[in-house]
Amino acid sequence: DLGIFVYWEIDGLDKINWIALYRSRVFRIYPLYLVTLALVLAVVLLDGGLVCRIPYSTLLEQVLDWMLFNDVAINNYQNSSRIIAGVAWTLRYEVIFYLFLPLIASVVKGGLLACLQFCFLALFFHFNPFRFLELDSRLFILFIIGGIAAYLDQRHSWLKPRINHPVVTVSCLAALLLALCYPSTLSFGHIVLIAGFFIPVALGNTLFSTLRLRASLVLGEISYSIYLLHGFVLYGLFSLMPLDLKNLTISESMWWMPAVAVVVITLSATTFLLVETPGLRLAKRLSK
Repeated sequence: DLGIFVYWEIDGLDKINWIALYRSRVFRIYPLYLVTLALVLAVVLLDGGLVCRIPYSTLLEQVLDWMLFNDVAINNYQNSSRIIAGVAWTLRYEVIFYLFLPLIASVVKGGLLACLQFCFLALFFHFNPFRFLELDSRLFILFIIGGIAAYLDQRHSWLKPRINHPVVTVSCLAALLLALCYPSTLSFGHIVLIAGFFIPVALGNTLFSTLRLRASLVLGEISYSIYLLHGFVLYGLFSLMPLDLKNLTISESMWWMPAVAVVVITLSATTFLLVETPGLRLAKRLSK
């Protein structure tokens, strides 16, 4: 998941230009997110007959909540978050990660023992959870997975020539399949399976070269757009059009899936070129 699996660089953390980093993250996350928020507002207002059912001050507060990735109901429209498949919550974790990155950098500079203490702390909060500012401490362990991948990548280069071994690839795919079928999402067992897939891929496993295909590279480039906008496409098809998703047969669903994929990829490629890319270029120009 884009907002959870953050793969940070261990070496060079003390050389980071923090202002440039935070500027680049703002221009990476917000341009497309603002477009997505505008689409949500358009759907909500159109569904409500272009009538504001709440005080304008309350509407503004709700929009500001969304700006902070709290997908509250807008204009008394209870399905507001479903318009984008409820994915905004993960961006809160990405923002929290970047806010705490200076602290993480100081921990990493403390050596292996300090890093292990950090890992044990994340494990403790996973099994003894608390919630703060809509954040669930059980999910902090996912940052550790990204850190483990970065550590292995930068400190254990002997793994790289072996990471594409067929046994590793088959194990990686088996972990993914089991994770998809796992009955309890983001429980500890599920997270272990996710790590079993994520870490080898982060270290360079290409899944029998499928990740080297041009199509895979393109999908990787536009993945943020796909992540934010696929729900909007599905919502348009199954909520605004006379289609009953619950009553579709398997064969009917198989007919619809390629069409939905084409629409999602086309829309995502467009927003990548017209929204994401200009935002990234602007961030680079401001950093010079």
